[in-house]
Amino acid sequence: MRAHEIEAWVLRVTQQVESGQPNEDFRVELKAEWPDVQKAARQIAGHANAARGEPILWIIGVDEIRGVVGVDNEELADWSARVSAEFDGLAPELVKNLNVPVRERTIVALLFDTDRAPYLVKNPAYGQPKGGPVQLEVPWREGNSTGTATRSNLLRLLSPMQKNPSFEVLGAWLKVYSELVQDPLTGDLIHSKQRTNLTWKLNMDFYVSPRTDDRVVIPFHRCAAAVRLSECADETGLGGVVLEPLTSLAYRGGTHILRVDSLTIESTKYETLIRGPGRILLRAEVDLPNGSLAHETAEVRIQLEPVDADRPIAFREVLHQTPPDEKNHELACWALDPGVREGHTS
Repeated sequence: MRAHEIEAWVLRVTQQVESGQPNEDFRVELKAEWPDVQKAARQIAGHANAARGEPILWIIGVDEIRGVVGVDNEELADWSARVSAEFDGLAPELVKNLNVPVRERTIVALLFDTDRAPYLVKNPAYGQPKGGPVQLEVPWREGNSTGTATRSNLLRLLSPMQKNPSFEVLGAWLKVYSELVQDPLTGDLIHSKQRTNLTWKLNMDFYVSPRTDDRVVIPFHRCAAAVRLSECADETGLGGVVLEPLTSLAYRGGTHILRVDSLTIESTKYETLIRGPGRILLRAEVDLPNGSLAHETAEVRIQLEPVDADRPIAFREVLHQTPPDEKNHELACWALDPGVREGHTS
C-alpha cells in the first residue's frame, strides 16, 4: 500500500471519529498516545491473528471520544523495538510508518503486515512467583477486546479465507426524480407533475481489484445500501442493489447493441462475478413520499458480502448537494467530492 493510500485511509477514519461516527473498520485500532509495551504487543498480536492476512492499521494520536489529539513520532523507534521483543520468534512486520498532519497536529500511522500468523506473545507473569506454567499466549481480537484464542479461533486461522477485493471509489451520485407514471393518452412512462412520491437513485462507480486469482462472487441478496440526510437521525434503506460492469452502445451491422465494457467482470440477474481488475457500477433506489430536499449532505452506507468471505466489504461516504440537472428531470442531487477513496472491510 502506497503512502498516499494510507494517508487517505487515515484521514477517512479521523473524519468519521470527529463527526461522531464509530470506527467500524476491523483493520483499524485508534490510540490517543503510545500504549504500554506489553499491552500493545498483546493487542497487536490479537489484532494480527484475527485479521488472517489482511494488513492492519494502528493510528496513534487519535482518541475515540476527543478526536485528533496528536502525538510525537520520536518515540516510535524505541517503542517498536520493545514491542517486537515481547513476541515469541516473529512479530507482525511494520511495513510502513507515516506522519499524517491533521490541522495543527500530527498523528502517526503504523501499517502492519499479518500474513505470517499465528503470532505469540510472552506471558509477563511466567517465571514470577505464582506466575504459573503458561509461557506463551496466542491472543485473539473479538470486536474491541483482546482475549486468548479458542480452538475455534485457531481453526479459523488455519482454514483458508477468501481475501476481499479492494474497491476504489471513483464517483458517487444520489439523485431524486418525480415518480414515473403512465401517460393516459400515449401509454408512455412520464415523470409525474404531482410529485406525490419521489424516486431516489444511487449510483456508485468503483474500480475493483481482486487480491487473489480466485473468482469473487457477490450475490445481490447479500448487498445493502442506506442513506442518511443531514439533520436526520434515521437512515433510509435503498432496495434493488445490483453490481454491474459498465456498458456502452455500439453500432454493428446497422444496429445499435449494448456492449459490456469489461473482460473481467460479468453479472447475472442474481449476482456479479469478478475474475480480475475492472470498473463496476453499483445501483440502488427507493420510492419515498414527497418531502424536503434541502439537505446539505447525504451520508451513504454500503455493505457487500462476497461468497466464502468472513467479513463484508463496507463503505461510508458523504455526498454533498450539487445543482440538479433539470433537463434530465432531476429534483435534487448529491455527489462525492473530487478525490479517490478506498473501501474498507468491517
